[in-house]
Amino acid sequence: MRRCTRFTSVVVFLMVCAALVSVINVFLRTKLHIAYGPASGLYFIGYRSRGDLSLEFCQAVPDLLVGRLNIDLGAALKSPPPPALQDVLVGGAWSPKICVARQRIAIIIHFRDRQKHLDILVYNLIPVMKRQKVSFRIFVVEQYGNKTFNKGRLMNIGFTEARKHGEFDCFIFHDVDLVPEDDRNMYTCSENPRHMSPAVDKFNYTLPYKALVGGVLSIKAEHFFKINGYSNLYWGWGAEDDDLHKRLLASKISVDRPPITIGRYKMIKHDRKDVSQVRLQLLKTAKTRYLKDGLNTLEYKLVETRLEKLYTRIIANVGDPPKNQTEYPKTDVGDPPKNQTEHPKAVLDNPPTNLTEYSKADEGDPPKNQAEYPKAGVGDPPKNQTEHPKAVLDDPPKNRTEYPKADEGDSPKNRTEFPKADVGDPKSNQTENPIANVGDPPKNQTEHPIAVLGDPPKNRTK
Repeated sequence: MRRCTRFTSVVVFLMVCAALVSVINVFLRTKLHIAYGPASGLYFIGYRSRGDLSLEFCQAVPDLLVGRLNIDLGAALKSPPPPALQDVLVGGAWSPKICVARQRIAIIIHFRDRQKHLDILVYNLIPVMKRQKVSFRIFVVEQYGNKTFNKGRLMNIGFTEARKHGEFDCFIFHDVDLVPEDDRNMYTCSENPRHMSPAVDKFNYTLPYKALVGGVLSIKAEHFFKINGYSNLYWGWGAEDDDLHKRLLASKISVDRPPITIGRYKMIKHDRKDVSQVRLQLLKTAKTRYLKDGLNTLEYKLVETRLEKLYTRIIANVGDPPKNQTEYPKTDVGDPPKNQTEHPKAVLDNPPTNLTEYSKADEGDPPKNQAEYPKAGVGDPPKNQTEHPKAVLDDPPKNRTEYPKADEGDSPKNRTEFPKADVGDPKSNQTENPIANVGDPPKNQTEHPIAVLGDPPKNRTK
């Protein structure tokens, strides 16, 4: 009897748990159904699409993949659009209907004034992702205005705004001018960030250097938060992707790549404008700066979010670039100094004015009319003097080129060398008398070095 009671209790407990799971399942699906729309299919992994529990997960590598593709860059400009693009929801969202996608992907494309390139990319990219059976939504992040381009800020804005439109398992940052040439290159995230474009036709399908992560990069949100996103300081073209690689290294996050034979892309020709003048100097501080420059310091103004046929267009004002700046490698503050060419180690509010080189100066005002005066430690430097490094007197001697060891009050007049004099006043009209120690020297005598008598003889030469 007791065994039967225990068995009944266990059965009842399991039935209650099953009912709770069912209620939670319906609740979550209802919220996602409202958030994404009735046919988007963007639901949490682990739940079958819209209540149909018979659907299985999509294959990790679907059978529909064809491998190497023949890319026609001009086909995208033709109309009407092909059938492969017609079932994409407004805003650029799509999800498979015959299986449950393993990942939900946010494609983030930075953009300005290159509509033809964008049309070519989405025309070729969407069929690839549909054959891969991934749920995706495309976000085009456009910089407002015509000021200097800032790719890093647009990538951070795209990541931030995309998360407002739903939950995504993977974020893929995509250059607008790279078109995939092989659909076996999966648009998903792996355990580590993955540089998806190691082989570009412009570089003869070879990796230019090992630190390259630009072009197409897939990364999970947790890793993007850990590296604090992209840097916001790179105005103009160049080095923001290399900065990101240094952030990954500093965070001890490895980067994966597909084989060269699969990670192939065709680049649409374009001109590079507004090359960054400080990119190499900023790159030197990437590892020490990344925790205070990125997502946590991102500032922008959202101008418009517009749902278009094949993507969600996000237009944002990223702010103003610094003015009149050529080189500022070690900056870690909000705005760089103005009207400055090179001042990498400055930590003051304003850099010194009209100074070419004065590295060790620690006085108030530098000396005037002096070419080199590195060790001066007195108030005012001597006047009309070329070199006087060891002077420690109040007033330097006048009308003399070199007088390094003087330690008397007033130096003798009209004499070229008198280094060892230790008497009060030297004799006039005398050239050399270094060891005289008597009262008055003899008159009309040229040399008398050892005289010790009271009065020397008169009219004698030696």
